[in-house]
Amino acid sequence: GGHIAVDAAGSVFLTDGYSVLKRATDGTVTTIDTVAESPKLALPNGEAPSLALDGGGNLYVAGLETILKYPGVGAVDTSGPRITGTVTDQNTGLPLTPSFGWQYGVVGVYTPAGALVATASVNSDGSFGIDVEPGSYVIGASDSPSTMGSKYVPEYWDDASSLGAATVVVVSPADVSGINIDLLPKSPISGQVTDATTGLPIRCTVDFEIDVRALDGTPALVSWQCSAGTYTAWVAPGSYKIQFIGNGDYQSEYFNDQLTFATAGIVAIGAGSNVSNVNATLAKRPASGLLR
Repeated sequence: GGHIAVDAAGSVFLTDGYSVLKRATDGTVTTIDTVAESPKLALPNGEAPSLALDGGGNLYVAGLETILKYPGVGAVDTSGPRITGTVTDQNTGLPLTPSFGWQYGVVGVYTPAGALVATASVNSDGSFGIDVEPGSYVIGASDSPSTMGSKYVPEYWDDASSLGAATVVVVSPADVSGINIDLLPKSPISGQVTDATTGLPIRCTVDFEIDVRALDGTPALVSWQCSAGTYTAWVAPGSYKIQFIGNGDYQSEYFNDQLTFATAGIVAIGAGSNVSNVNATLAKRPASGLLR
């Protein structure tokens, strides 16, 4: 998902961090929702929520730890041949466990160059269908249009971790079936972040954020949530280094009380496992200036 989506009739849907808007082809602008009416539309640091439309004209907006659904606000897409398949949990073979209210996943159709063509929500039985024009496409799936809310590792058909490695699906005037994608559940890393002087938990996003990277420094595809200084980050199985980024009065540090990426403690996690007590204590920044 992105901050703009277009329905089958050409109407444009967009978010700006304060409201969800629809601009029809005749220029008419309609306000669908606002932060005042739905506070969970407000994301940290004024970030605009991601949104997506399915072929049934339903709009989905990734708010704060939830997905808001606006049924029937877009036009239903009835054009072209249809791509069908399933999205399931790699471990169980069952439909995905919904993440933060998103229902069973989202599928995206892209050009081989990476341009998004269409999206569709996954049904409760794990099935999906998307109407497209004849052409060549790459199909990707995830459990949520927002990285913040994702509990599974996104994947492209057929068993590819990137768009460039995906198998291209050629769609003629006939329908294409059997586009089945199984997603690997992410594994949770958790801990608590406290004040180095008082020992008390500090506030998420206001006082700290986390940055998770692979050992080569590449940013990890991570989703995280926290409350009262206790956080949980969901990542693909692997080895990582975690930075606790201090906001406001707090200084930053890496896991295991380190100041640099090179010396940071390594957190390794396997499929189906969890790692806890990856904790940090953040000191406040020294006071600047002279007292007079």
